[in-house]
Amino acid sequence: MTGSRNRFDFVVVAPARSGTTMLVRALDSHPDICCHGEVLGRHRVWAFSQKARQPVMPKSAHMSQAEYWQSLLNLREKDHVAFYRECLFSPKITQRAVGFKFLYPQMLDLHFADVVEQICADTSVGIIYLRRRDDFGRYLSERLYLDAFARKNAAPAAAAGQGVTIDLDHFVQAVRNHEAALRRVQKWLEGHRSITVYYEDLVHNKDRTLAGLLEFLGVEVRGLEYRTEKASGDRPETMIVNFREVADRASEPKYAPYLAHSDVLNPSSTPGTRIRDEV
Repeated sequence: MTGSRNRFDFVVVAPARSGTTMLVRALDSHPDICCHGEVLGRHRVWAFSQKARQPVMPKSAHMSQAEYWQSLLNLREKDHVAFYRECLFSPKITQRAVGFKFLYPQMLDLHFADVVEQICADTSVGIIYLRRRDDFGRYLSERLYLDAFARKNAAPAAAAGQGVTIDLDHFVQAVRNHEAALRRVQKWLEGHRSITVYYEDLVHNKDRTLAGLLEFLGVEVRGLEYRTEKASGDRPETMIVNFREVADRASEPKYAPYLAHSDVLNPSSTPGTRIRDEV
């Protein structure tokens, strides 16, 4: 068991672009929850909870932000398991529930196999599966993010793009890959207490969804800091270069099962909201 007897440790397991950053920040805003963000990215430690910084790394108060992140990365790479036990789930963290987010690619990365082994072996660790019903919306969000990231890091920096071109066969294969990854992870984590939460429910049924999550974590049900934004200004025709082609082929038997729940291709009459998220 990683934490104290009275503490509930958990992991948020999800694909990229599914609302994980929003969910982590919302949970971390609860006084009885310490929730880290993406702390197991291959080349960085991202969003280590500020609630844990002082008890886990008291000397970091005199470090610059860059030095602090580098020191965390050095700690992690020196010994993944020690970082998992002594930093992420440190006994010095006093909140009643402590967790972090773990994306599918990171869980399947052999670089972090020792951490995955620790989680799988400890069935006291709870699992929050965060998913997204709109597979196409998640895929499009990831494509747009990666396109913007590539342009930002180009030398010289490239101008803002006019959207992305969608290959529907590539999209279907990406969905199948994510489904296979989920099945594999769920098999590993059999025996753990778990709850499944959907992005769409966090947006459209916020209070009930978050109340269920807080009950699962064993903390007081209360309001959380929750950030969403209107998405009505992002027209599909702007985000997708070949939007008309995609829309025309959406009903083909090969693609229809994967596009039926897409808010992008099947918008409701009421403007929706979106969660600004990071990979």
